[in-house]
Amino acid sequence: MQLGQTRTAICPVTLSGADHRRAHDACHLAAKLWERVVDWVHSEWKAKRSPGKYDIRAFLTSLPLQERPLHAHTTEAIGYDLYEAIKTSRTNRKNGMKVRFTWRKKNYRPLSFSNGYGWRISNDKLHLSLGRGRPGISVLIPVVTDPTTGVQAPPEMWGEIQLCWDQDAREWSLHIPYETKRAGSTGDAVTAIDEGVINPMALATWTDERTIDVTIINGREGRAIKRQRNKSVGSIQKTLSKCKNGSRKHRRLAKAKKKVKAKAKRKLRDFDHQVARKAANHVIAHNSGRLVVGDVRGIEQRTRQRKSANRHLRQQLSQWSRGRQECYLKEKTGLEDEHLDESSSTKTCPACGARNRPSGRDYKLFP
Repeated sequence: MQLGQTRTAICPVTLSGADHRRAHDACHLAAKLWERVVDWVHSEWKAKRSPGKYDIRAFLTSLPLQERPLHAHTTEAIGYDLYEAIKTSRTNRKNGMKVRFTWRKKNYRPLSFSNGYGWRISNDKLHLSLGRGRPGISVLIPVVTDPTTGVQAPPEMWGEIQLCWDQDAREWSLHIPYETKRAGSTGDAVTAIDEGVINPMALATWTDERTIDVTIINGREGRAIKRQRNKSVGSIQKTLSKCKNGSRKHRRLAKAKKKVKAKAKRKLRDFDHQVARKAANHVIAHNSGRLVVGDVRGIEQRTRQRKSANRHLRQQLSQWSRGRQECYLKEKTGLEDEHLDESSSTKTCPACGARNRPSGRDYKLFP
């Protein structure tokens, strides 16, 4: 079944010197506005008030123009993003997760440009507005092609564009959402998913009363990318720590370190897409309508204090891209994942429900 979905294309762009400085300053100002509205929301909470989505927007738009030298829709997007972050925190806390509400300060923040107001196309260029009476940013019109269909997405299909700065790759990029059609799953079958560090996903679906079809996705490539990145960054950092800050060698090594991290980031994003695509093929092939995922959220937290993992396992858990893979799987299948608590599932006998601590791969229950 074909489902209408939104996909985001990441298009690197080159800015002129003047546009680079304008974008750089605007990203800093957007971060300052974020800090200011976060402080305001916390003060409202202390006063026993609960501001909503439009209250946050009203606070930002009520600021004097000299204190928010950005496009009005860019300013409003900051308030909407903060509200969504608070909403997500409340949902996670309601589900039993220990989370903190939005509090972290920012030094840099992407710029959002709404369709029809924040960006427009003129004279074969894409113009990004920074507000009335202020010079904007102009770039060449990027070519957006849907990798699934191979069809080019025209600007008429684009939505709200974000201008982002990649600190590691040291380049600007446009994040352009567009509407596309892709195969989805809307059947009655249920697919169970077990996530892991070694094998990212293991999927199981009942095909009939006596048969379960299982797909195990190997994560060797992702582990190799992370291991190579960790070794390279560690080697560079060891030499970097012996250099004088600001020296030519220090700058050269810092640049090499960012280059290694940027290359690994691109490879890992592609790997996560491959994992989600293989999992989506299994789900669509079995016409599943539900995704039940073992809840391992927060497993990487406080492992050192609990002494439940050594330093090598803690590093693997901290670099686990489980959440991004789930997000990609949701986009490719059009299904919401349902998290199921799997505490003590490896200790419980599936036949009688008795608990035992297994030794090795064989489960033995002694009377």
